[in-house]
Amino acid sequence: MFLSGGVRPPVAEMTAFMDQYRPAYGDGAICKVLQIAPLPHAAHAVRKRDPERWSIRVERDVALMAEVRRVLTENSQVCGVR
Repeated sequence: MFLSGGVRPPVAEMTAFMDQYRPAYGDGAICKVLQIAPLPHAAHAVRKRDPERWSIRVERDVALMAEVRRVLTENSQVCGVR
């Protein structure tokens, strides 16, 4: 599953996995199997749901992603040069 090869997947992937299987297994069991701490995961989930708890960096990243999408759209979904 996640731990084969010793490389941990991105937080977004683990969070999506937890969101999918939480109703059946609960946070505690999933965190134990994935070998992640439940409190940091819970804090990440709260921040994801509540933009007022976002860090300054996350707020800036969200704003920049909107600008990146705008520029990419204006350039026919092409980024960079050949």
